[in-house]
Amino acid sequence: MLYQIQNDKLTVTIQSFGAELTSVKDNAGTEYMWQGDPAIWTGCSPNLFPTVGRLWKKAHFAKGKECPMEIHGFAKRTELHVSELEADKITFTLTDTPEIYAQYPYHFRYCVRYQLEGNRLSVTYHVENQDEETMHFGLGGHPGFRVPVFEGEEFEDYKVTFSEKSEPFRVGFSPEYLCSCENLAFPLENGDTVSLRHDLFDDDAIFLGQIAKSAALSGPKGTVVRVNYPDMNFVGLWHKPMTKAPYICIEPWLSLPGRQDVLEDFSKREDMVHLPPKESYDNCWDMEFTMA
Repeated sequence: MLYQIQNDKLTVTIQSFGAELTSVKDNAGTEYMWQGDPAIWTGCSPNLFPTVGRLWKKAHFAKGKECPMEIHGFAKRTELHVSELEADKITFTLTDTPEIYAQYPYHFRYCVRYQLEGNRLSVTYHVENQDEETMHFGLGGHPGFRVPVFEGEEFEDYKVTFSEKSEPFRVGFSPEYLCSCENLAFPLENGDTVSLRHDLFDDDAIFLGQIAKSAALSGPKGTVVRVNYPDMNFVGLWHKPMTKAPYICIEPWLSLPGRQDVLEDFSKREDMVHLPPKESYDNCWDMEFTMA
C-alpha cells in the first residue's frame, strides 16, 4: 500500500512493502527519485536489514546453525505495517515471524521512520532486541536519484561532492561481489569529488571507507540533493553495471557485505551492531533536496 506525507516544500510517497521510499516531489512537480524500470533496476530506495549486500552461499551462521539470507536481507522483501502516521511523518514496523525467524533467529522489532522538516527528509532505523541473547545486525540505505533531473541535461553533467577533502579507500570485491579484503586507494578529484560517467560502474558499486559523512549530487543548476549519514561507516555510488542507466544511488551503509568463501557469523564482525537483550539502537540519515 502507498502512503504520503507532505509539507509546504515536498510531497513524499512510501510503500509499505519494505517501507521503501518511491517518490519525492517538490511544489513544481519535479521528481527527484528514480522510478524503477524492470529493464534496468526495479528498486527506488530499499532499506537494508539485517545485512547489506551479498553473503557467501546466501547464508550466515547464527545460534549454532546455518541460516539462509538473500542479498540485502529480508526487510526489503517484507510487508511492514504503519504504526504512526501524521501529515509530515510516518513509521513502519516489522516484528519477527516464523518465516523470518528461520532466516534470522532473533526476536526483534524493526522500525523505519520518515519525517519531513522543510526540504529535508530524515530516515531513522530503530531496532529493539526482544530476544534473550545479544542480537547482531547490519543495515543501510539504498536511495536512487534521477540523473539527469531536468530536461536538456546529460548524466555526465553531474558530480558527487563530499563535504570534506579526504583520502578514502575503495572496498575490494571479488568477481561474485563479495568482500575480497583487498581495499584500494580511491583518489578523489580535488580531494572531494567524483564526476559521473556510466563506465564508472562497469565493475559494479564503488564503496568508500574513511570518507566524509555528507555527499552532494549536483548538476548544471547546482546541488540537487545532499545525503547526510553521520553514523554510517561507508558510502556507495552505484548504478546497474554496463548500462547507461539514468540514475545514481548514494548508499549510506553501516556495515559491509560478506566475505568471499566465508560463512559469516555476524557476532564476530566488527562492522555489525551487537545489541544486548532488551536494548534498542537508532541510526538516522537524511536527504536534503536543495532545489525544493
